[in-house]
Amino acid sequence: DPETGVVYAPVLFDQATNSLELARIDLNLNPPVATFVPVATGDLFALGGLGRVGNQLGFSFVDGNFDLRFATCALPCGSVSTFPIDTAQTWLDSSSGASADRFFVTGLDNSPNHALTTFQSANGSGWNVLHTFIPPEPGGVYPSYFGGKRIQLAVDPLGVGPATTRNCQVYESRPAPGTFTNLHVLCNN
Repeated sequence: DPETGVVYAPVLFDQATNSLELARIDLNLNPPVATFVPVATGDLFALGGLGRVGNQLGFSFVDGNFDLRFATCALPCGSVSTFPIDTAQTWLDSSSGASADRFFVTGLDNSPNHALTTFQSANGSGWNVLHTFIPPEPGGVYPSYFGGKRIQLAVDPLGVGPATTRNCQVYESRPAPGTFTNLHVLCNN
């Protein structure tokens, strides 16, 4: 936050029980001091990037039930709330970002075609499907769960609405077992 000199970062600690926390690093102090706000514990993975909409921060992750979730807080983030984005699929990966007025999350599901679904939300608690993409390659996306690269989402920070905000997903495919992989970029308006 340039106004306060505090940097925020979601951190997933690999412990006996994983601990997801939001680090608040005060750069006004010499040396800088970090404080941590608890978010969730358990078999957590697939931590997405931090985005900001107004005075609200948020990021995606996948929990131990393979549910796609979103953590959000209002600055200065003394506490963090989590909300389900989708609990009907088995999610393997997530990536998140924000435009001028929306949070965006792309999830990779464990369906036979490993499809990518992008969701949008104005507040981080209520989510709508923006689009689903089924890659034409056999097997769809080659997930990090099986050795591929993590999916990545890039969102135009100057976008003004979900219908016109350009969002791009980077994903990897593998035509057949034992073959080289291909890296793809898919952009949507």
